[in-house]
Amino acid sequence: FAGFTQWTEDMDAYGATDHLGTIGPISPDTLVISNKVRWRALRLGVAGEVLIGSRARLSVDLALNPYAEVRNEDSHHLRGDLGPVPNIILEGDGWGVQLDAELRYEIRRRIELGIGVRYWHMEIDDGTRQVPNVPGFPRLPLTELYSTRVGVTLSLRRTW
Repeated sequence: FAGFTQWTEDMDAYGATDHLGTIGPISPDTLVISNKVRWRALRLGVAGEVLIGSRARLSVDLALNPYAEVRNEDSHHLRGDLGPVPNIILEGDGWGVQLDAELRYEIRRRIELGIGVRYWHMEIDDGTRQVPNVPGFPRLPLTELYSTRVGVTLSLRRTW
């Protein structure tokens, strides 16, 4: 198969404690930093399913991402010297791999219970880091940025 994938992550951090005393404590209700990262990639891969007996099946989806791109936006909300948010932007190109495998068992006619594993990895090896709202701030090279997701999946399916 061939296709396209995209995943986006948004995170916010509230409050801060400064043990050196330079900024003082910041209330836990105050938004301090936000981060938004978006990965987009081309997918080339294989998908297949193997029957195991009369009631079980193993399905596998393995994709190589020969081209991936990322945009990472850091927003430092209390840093007026960096200008409006997002105030630090990382962009780059790279590659990745995505694997999803699941073992499903038919517990009743047309109802399957499944357990699986997911491994997704994207990384860039060529990119830039910039602070676009600060005049004269140089575009700096970004040599490494990656994201790895590993987890267990559980599913309950009904086919019609």
